[in-house]
Amino acid sequence: MTAIMNVEARNQMGNQPSIQWSFIMRKFSPIREFAKATAIALATFSAQAALVNPAELPKMVAQAQKNGATPVVVHLAPTSIEQLRADLKGVNAAMAQRSSRLLAELGQQIWDGGRWDNGLGQIGLYVTEAGLKMLQNSSNAVSFYADQSWSARSKLSGLDGSHAEIDRLLDSNGYVDVAVTLNVDGLDFDTLKDGSVRLRPSVKTGEEGRTKAKALLDGLSAAQAPGKNAALTAVPTLATPAFTVRLTREGVVKLSASDLVRSLKPVGFSDARPLNFNPDVLVAAQRDGAAQVVITIRTPITGGNQSAASFATQTQSHRRALDGLLADAGVSSKLQDLSMFGAMAGRLTWAEIQGLKASKDFRLLSVELNRAMGSPSLATSTGRYMMNMQVAWNANFRAAGQNIVVLDTGMQTNHEFFKDVNGSSRVFFEGCYGTNQLVNGVQWESICPQQGANGAGPGDSPGGLAGSAAPRLNCASQLDYCQHGTHVAGISAGRASLLLPPTGLQGVAPDARIAAFQVFSYDQARLQIPTVFDDDLIAVMQNLASIMTPGTANNPFVINMSLGGGAYVYRCPGYSAAFTTAVETLFNLGVPVVASTGNQSLNTAINWPACVPHVLKVGAVPDDSFGSNRASYSNLADPSQFPGEFFWLAPGGDGYLNGVGVRSAIPDVTSTTQTRMLSGTSMAAPHIAGFYAVLKAVVPGIAINDVSNWIHNNAAVPVYANLCTVSAPCSTQFLRTHLTAQ
Repeated sequence: MTAIMNVEARNQMGNQPSIQWSFIMRKFSPIREFAKATAIALATFSAQAALVNPAELPKMVAQAQKNGATPVVVHLAPTSIEQLRADLKGVNAAMAQRSSRLLAELGQQIWDGGRWDNGLGQIGLYVTEAGLKMLQNSSNAVSFYADQSWSARSKLSGLDGSHAEIDRLLDSNGYVDVAVTLNVDGLDFDTLKDGSVRLRPSVKTGEEGRTKAKALLDGLSAAQAPGKNAALTAVPTLATPAFTVRLTREGVVKLSASDLVRSLKPVGFSDARPLNFNPDVLVAAQRDGAAQVVITIRTPITGGNQSAASFATQTQSHRRALDGLLADAGVSSKLQDLSMFGAMAGRLTWAEIQGLKASKDFRLLSVELNRAMGSPSLATSTGRYMMNMQVAWNANFRAAGQNIVVLDTGMQTNHEFFKDVNGSSRVFFEGCYGTNQLVNGVQWESICPQQGANGAGPGDSPGGLAGSAAPRLNCASQLDYCQHGTHVAGISAGRASLLLPPTGLQGVAPDARIAAFQVFSYDQARLQIPTVFDDDLIAVMQNLASIMTPGTANNPFVINMSLGGGAYVYRCPGYSAAFTTAVETLFNLGVPVVASTGNQSLNTAINWPACVPHVLKVGAVPDDSFGSNRASYSNLADPSQFPGEFFWLAPGGDGYLNGVGVRSAIPDVTSTTQTRMLSGTSMAAPHIAGFYAVLKAVVPGIAINDVSNWIHNNAAVPVYANLCTVSAPCSTQFLRTHLTAQ
């Protein structure tokens, strides 16, 4: 559907087989007739044999030999976005039949744990070595490729290294003794000074825990849980919703995917991450007498499919741990509460910082300067040869009911590009977050109105304040940065208007609503480009998470961050630990976080926050009507260094080499119709944000990984990126997706 390329593109041999359809439909009128045609097409489709990348197959075989099975994604049959919209139930039913036939064919060569099915034609299975051979010859599948590991796909948190330790013990012993915390409603707990967790018993959670423990254990076979009988014996006496059991790898895979589980760790596990006490904190405090910091604690049982009550008690537990830690360290300064993600932020004196440094409290994970984390990363892109969005728009796939959240330099909310068919603004919420802080001789200032009022942070506006997301005009010597947020919002969700030049200009998801957040701080002297601070991003994400419905992926939001800084060769979960927890929380709630990879022409590294686990990483191709090569400025990195993560490429312009950029709205004090071309991975990211919003609208409640796998299998063309690394030689072939009418 888009000039989007999957850099994870594992099926690199051309991906799509030659397919014979019983009909070719380029036009359709009544939806009912199209639904009938869809059913016929799905029923008559047959693949000759499942394709697999020959370079990847030996790796899957080796893993199956080592572990007994290997995770794969199986592409059962192609489905178009028109089919999903016209007859989703019919597609689901047809794919269920195909899935059943494949499962029957594979029989005992697949595990019963670790299975998933997005209902759209892709399923995940753990397949034995013999099963891999059967898959290659199967007529019940189009293709297959390596899936994410159990820990990458699970909603359980392994940021503390517990999941890696489980894998190590399984490799060493063939089994692992695990401590299971159950996902019961309103589970309350305390994190003690030594880092251990004490569950708070109650009659309700005790009863629910015993019921769920028995159900969970009864669902395990003796092969999956050699310690099953011993664990079952202990169930009647459980006072808290937790137990221990010995598992094989198959048992771990099965338990990790269960919504009954809140946490899974090796028995006796201790978080081995060292305290990250940034020495710059001491330097700044000694120089200035105080320093602006972000304090983060270890959050040992985050994750899982929590209810609203459990989410609330988890936040309360974090707050108690933070309050106790800070009181013991002698910290009395007023701090901003970011305890949903186990953090607080504010200005501490030299003495308070010394108290934290001397603390022996193991709950303390990091004390970091409130850093300037990054800057803004700078009608052809949605056209036939690039995204081909007209196919979706003509079929009324325009992301109605979805909300795109733009964290950027603010936006002109009354611009014609953001109005609906009735002329009303589609911007339903505004927010502003900023920091007033002297850093390396630069006095940064917040531009937020009514700072600190009504419970807002010291540099922030009260949530929902009208006009608070307005951009600062002429904010720096580079005008692009003042216009950045409005431009980005237009790419993701702009709507065509006869008042706009040129006629026909439209964003990817034109019926989506927009939440606009101004999150940047500005050089008082107006010499430096704007920057975003750590605590401001964490604060806005906490406020966003607080309005989601826990326990479901059916939260109609997509977050775009066309910003970044630094250069990271590997995943970077430790760089702002609270931010990483925030992304993980939103991921489990079904909310994609999309970020640009940066514009330094790097072949082996990408910017933060794109490097953070679960963030959708977006690089760029030129907006040249071909999209056949990576844009010269776009950062990319070796996908093998980001296991389980999805990279995409999308139109970003040519960096002004030929004067071709992506045209979108820009703010103007005297006009509501100004547009301009800009280039960069900042322009690529909102294409992906809008695209995910469109698909989330077509299939409400779909998980993020299920969207990604549908894209990977249903709309891919080869693209060559000059990415030269040890494991990925030059001229690596990636995939670009593109909507076609079936």
